[in-house]
Amino acid sequence: MKLSNWKNLFAPHILKRGEAYYDAGFVTIKEIGEEKITAVVEGSELYEVHIWMDYGHVNGMNCTCPYAAEGNACKHMAAVLYEVEDKDFADAETTDMQNWKELEQAIAKLSKKDAHKLLLELAEAYPDTGEFVLLHTAKQLPKSSITQWRRKLKDVENRYSDRSGFIDYYNALAFTDELEALLDSALPDMIQAGLLEDAFHWVCDVYLTATNVEMDDSDGGLGMLIGCCEGHWEDILAHAGQDLSSEMYQWFSEQSETDPYGFIEPFMLRSFRDEDSLKRNLAYIDSKIESSKDDDWRLMDYVCQKLNIMEEMDLPRAEIDHVIRQYYRFPDVRRHLIERTLSEKRFDDAITLLEESKGIDKDAYNGADRWCKRLIALYQELGREEELKKELRFYLTHCSPRDLEYVTMLKELTDEDSWPEVRETLLRSPSIASIANLLLESEGLYDRLMESIRKSGLISLVDRFTDTLLPHYPDELLALNLDYLRREMKTANSRKHYYTLIQRMKTLKRYPCGKLEAKKLADEWRAAYPRRSSMFDELKKAGF
Repeated sequence: MKLSNWKNLFAPHILKRGEAYYDAGFVTIKEIGEEKITAVVEGSELYEVHIWMDYGHVNGMNCTCPYAAEGNACKHMAAVLYEVEDKDFADAETTDMQNWKELEQAIAKLSKKDAHKLLLELAEAYPDTGEFVLLHTAKQLPKSSITQWRRKLKDVENRYSDRSGFIDYYNALAFTDELEALLDSALPDMIQAGLLEDAFHWVCDVYLTATNVEMDDSDGGLGMLIGCCEGHWEDILAHAGQDLSSEMYQWFSEQSETDPYGFIEPFMLRSFRDEDSLKRNLAYIDSKIESSKDDDWRLMDYVCQKLNIMEEMDLPRAEIDHVIRQYYRFPDVRRHLIERTLSEKRFDDAITLLEESKGIDKDAYNGADRWCKRLIALYQELGREEELKKELRFYLTHCSPRDLEYVTMLKELTDEDSWPEVRETLLRSPSIASIANLLLESEGLYDRLMESIRKSGLISLVDRFTDTLLPHYPDELLALNLDYLRREMKTANSRKHYYTLIQRMKTLKRYPCGKLEAKKLADEWRAAYPRRSSMFDELKKAGF
């Protein structure tokens, strides 16, 4: 069966998603005939698709998914049509080859005059043909090409935006996909023909079109389009001479000042790496440093970028150290110096700098954390066991560990007789409050763990440690669950809340006497809340 023009029935982004479903093998054809196709497509559930045909034309479609129920052509329908088209792929390929041979034979019979006339007629009827001929013969584009290109971009924008110029979620991905397709179809031939400056401006036009429109980009299409733009820019830059490279840098530099998404500046600083560009990057960053506020987080980022460029340019160490001293208050600037010191294997100097940074950042949120971890790793690497133990104890009692990794490390370095005392010191420290219960569990101190959970009153902790504590304290855990359920039911006011509590009540059967207590609780609720009909309904559904 041959299909014709079916892709026009779908929005571009729906078509793309349908193709992805087809590629993933989610389509199973159940029936295929001249008049009807029936298939099942795997999605969040199985959807049944029916497509009615008339001599290869799609006459109607239906799918059981919610999107199609609103009258839309959905991705499941598209996936089925891709599958059907694929079944005829071999025949289509044979037909295409036959058509191509016939075309070759027809062209061979044309005289030079007739070929010249035909090309002019094609160029008049199809402007893209004229551009193609100029591009591949004269290595140039018509003067009107940039106007036509911008008209194309504006047409794409108008087709996907509403009256106020906004592109909604349902059209955003199709909009960015079409812009990307325009770039990918036009740019390779232009770059190959050496029209690098034109190619650069065409990519810039796409970038500005996409970033200046108001759009719901929840699907992330803009990021993918920007990646496409960056790929073409990098290709152009790889072939560009000094004059074009300077022109490109100037555009990026100016655009970075008003770039709404912040893509331009990182690309510029990352991609322009020759000697002249490094000098320009350094001057650019200096201007940013000068205009930044003293406490601006971006200032620290710019200073670190400046240090990296200075290192890459192999500038005198005295100049680099001057910048470090000037901005030594910033943690990342000190990290730059510490990593350089470590790379030079000046370990004692690095330790001094790390200890100094611990003091400087001690009052900042998690300020000493990174320096302690770096010291721990360094002492491990150097095999300095006593210093490692000391640093581990400092970290565990002054920072905020998120797991037992460093506790375990300290235990392995501590002799068995001394460990209980060290453990108690840790448990008394407020800094390990978030992992204290994990430590009690790992140490088998179940009575203290049970007491800690009881005092907290948090049902989340009951759930977290039930498997560990159930063999030892089944009655206490059951009581905590019952107290929680009674407390929550007092304020429950929706069917969803009732359902959640009753589902939890069903889990009480894992406790001794839990099934009996759950039934008593259900009777208690019926008596206490006789007007909650939704609660009664949910209790009945749950078997109470």
